Amino acid sequence: GTNGPPLVFLFQARQMPQEIFRATISRVFILSNIVTVIIFAFAGKITQDAIVAALISLPVLVIAIAAGFWTRQFVNQQRFRILVLTLLIISGLSTIVSAVFS
Repeated sequence: GTNGPPLVFLFQARQMPQEIFRATISRVFILSNIVTVIIFAFAGKITQDAIVAALISLPVLVIAIAAGFWTRQFVNQQRFRILVLTLLIISGLSTIVSAVFS
């Protein structure tokens, strides 16, 4: 979402250790997503197709979480910082490209 990159940039600028960074950003997104789903539910915007798509994607989510836990052993603080900054640059560039060509 649009709130992701600014939050990531803020947390990165504060030079948070990666464990605190990941925990904080995860909590923010979990709470944000819970509120969003509740609002969508009350507005009647959750369709049967959306529920089926979410259920189908659950196995991929479990695999991705397991892969994340496994790969974090290879990512020290310096690599983490480089990865975050690289992803922020990619996100910014994709936003610019999308704005220019839309």
